[in-house]
This record gives sequence, C-alpha cells and structure tokens, in this order.
Amino acid sequence: GKHNGGTTGTNSMNGNPITGPDSAQARATAHEYIRRGWQPVPVAPPEAGNDESGKNPIPKGWQNMEVGEADISALWPAGVRRNIGILTGQSGLVVLDFDEAFTYHEWASKHPDAAKSYTVARNNAEPGRCHVYFQLAPDELHPCNLTKKAVGWGDRLCKGRQVVAPPSVHYSGGIYEVIIAGDALPWKEEYTPAPLTRPEAVPPRQHTPAPPPRAGSPGIPPSVQAALDFGASKGTRNE
Repeated sequence: GKHNGGTTGTNSMNGNPITGPDSAQARATAHEYIRRGWQPVPVAPPEAGNDESGKNPIPKGWQNMEVGEADISALWPAGVRRNIGILTGQSGLVVLDFDEAFTYHEWASKHPDAAKSYTVARNNAEPGRCHVYFQLAPDELHPCNLTKKAVGWGDRLCKGRQVVAPPSVHYSGGIYEVIIAGDALPWKEEYTPAPLTRPEAVPPRQHTPAPPPRAGSPGIPPSVQAALDFGASKGTRNE
C-alpha cells in the first residue's frame, strides 16, 4: 500500500528504481537527529512521478508523537526503505522551506549570518530551493506556520508540521542532502521573508444614496407613500 513504506517506484531516467534510502542509512541518520535533540519520523517512500509521494509521515497521530533511540529500529525496519522527516514542533525547530529560489537569494543577501544556519537541499533542485533550519530556545513560543498559498515564497514549518530530511529521496529521484552543516542557529522573527503576494485591497463599500422622494400617487396618504418608498429602497439591496 501507499503508506506501508515497502514499495518501490518505477525506474527513473538513469535506470535506478526510485525508492526510499537504505534502511541502515536511515536508522543511522535518525540516531544522529535524536542526538541533536530533533525528533525523526518515518515517511512513506517516493513513487516515481507522483508529486504527492515521498513526504507523507506513516504513523497515525505523528503530529504529537515522541520518538526515542529505542523506537528507531521498529520505525525503520531492516530491509524496508522509508524516507525520514523531522517533526519541527517537537524538535523546537523553525524551518524556512524556500520554494522560490530568487526569494532565498534575496533573503540570504539581507540576512548573511542567518544563511549560515543548517541547510538542506535536494541534489537535483534549482540552487536556492532549500530548507533552512533554526532552533527555538526551550521556553520560546513557537511562531505560527505559514504556507506557500498564503505567502508565495514557500512554507514556515513549526508546531504540528514536519520537514523531509536527508537521506530521503524525492519523487524525481533527487536526494536530500545537508549543504550547510553545523548548528541550527537561534530563530529570530525578522528572518521570515515578506509575502510575495498580498491579497488585493478590498475596495471600500460604496454608499448607495437613498432614492429621491417620489411625487405621491393620487389618493395615497403621504405616510403610506413614505412606507412604500422605504420598502422599495430596502429591496434594492438584492437587485
């Protein structure tokens, strides 16, 4: 099935099947993440050409799970290829997932020190499309998640989210790799890029002038005519 972590995709362009990383490599990396204080999660492997695959955590309730060293062999069983994600909230991480390369390059020139933080990229992605990791202090409030639909440049991943991590394999056959090693630097709110697109300003609601008073019809008292006029002006709202 799609989420059992055991299937392989069809052959990629170079003739190798697209599937998750070797289970021993995934387990070793999961231990390394835990030593950093990060929480890994098993992610279903990619299927060639399926852009929804390779990024879906397998365990139910993964948003709230905690993973320890003792859990790793069961989560990445020998001989079963699964990708690996990092639970950003449980790990105290904020990850800027840059989907637009030009935004990353602008951001990195504006925040050169922040751009030295721990960074992951796919080895077949356009340079600048990457994940930059930042660490929250233990008692620091988690910023809200941001989505590409809302901000245009990518996602800000924090509580209740996860980020696909090395040595995972993308559905295109690309491999996620650490391109800037070292520490995830302390998070600062000013590191969040400005939205690329803002909703169009809603034009101010036009005030509809009351209709001019009509000459009273013969035989209708003025008070009744006023009531009829009031009813007509109210009714125009739905025309």
